[in-house]
Amino acid sequence: MKSIALLALALTVGISLPAFAKPAICQLNSESVKTTWTAFKTTAKTAVSGTFRKAELAQNMKTWTLKIDATSVDSGNPARDTTLKGFFFGIFVPKGTLTATLSASVAKLADGKGVDIPLKLSGLADGGSREIPARVERKGNVFTLTGKFDLLEIGQKAAWEKIHQSCEVLHKGPDGVSKTWSEVEISATAEAKGC
Repeated sequence: MKSIALLALALTVGISLPAFAKPAICQLNSESVKTTWTAFKTTAKTAVSGTFRKAELAQNMKTWTLKIDATSVDSGNPARDTTLKGFFFGIFVPKGTLTATLSASVAKLADGKGVDIPLKLSGLADGGSREIPARVERKGNVFTLTGKFDLLEIGQKAAWEKIHQSCEVLHKGPDGVSKTWSEVEISATAEAKGC
């Protein structure tokens, strides 16, 4: 009887009781998405980073999907961007759109928590898709995804060879050796609301 009276009082004065609260599901703000990629050159493993100016985010109950326009690559160097479009992304993502998908279960992450989760890449040269290991972390209302993969391990040898051939001179270090690493690191951030 006492618990019914407390519930009635709570409903009357608008107090929300934790036991009756629904868990908040985060909704990502598509306009807040920022993507970053990092590749490596020379035997010293010198980082070369950039972003994509165009990326579209979609969310439903099962998945978060990021569609990246690979032709919008921006490394801060227009000449490099032209080379990347023609001699790497044109082979790696021949139709121009790279799709990254992961489970929407990450929407339930508590602040300050993270989870390791597979990230599915689609739109690749062979028409297939590959899963790569990734991590999603939440800090406040910002979600950050990080991952890395080896181009050779996901069947993208042609793209790796082409960019190495095109940049052979530029990828020489002080030791005179030209090296294009097949490892690539990626990250994306997005702000959330409703959680």
